[in-house]
Amino acid sequence: MGAIDEGAFKRLVGFIGGASLKPLMDVCVDDLSAALERMSRAVEEKDAAQVKRVAHMMAGVLAQYACTAPAQAARSLAHGSDEEALNGAEPLLSECRAAISELRARAGSM
Repeated sequence: MGAIDEGAFKRLVGFIGGASLKPLMDVCVDDLSAALERMSRAVEEKDAAQVKRVAHMMAGVLAQYACTAPAQAARSLAHGSDEEALNGAEPLLSECRAAISELRARAGSM
């Protein structure tokens, strides 16, 4: 199963339209890529508060673009303990990389 919820994505495309959605998805990919870098630095620095802040932002962006499972994982990380944030960041980073790849491919095909 991919990172993108197909039903939610189809509704999003139907609501906004592919031509209008493509530039928004390009911004989404850029924002998520920058967030991945910030989260990676926060993990290296063992800054749980920053990991949680970035996870919170990522949860919203991922949810807006139909990446339901990664959004839920980010939301859980954002609201977990500091230890959970630091220990759960790497799996979330992996999920987000997959989501970014899928979003980039979808945007490229619009």
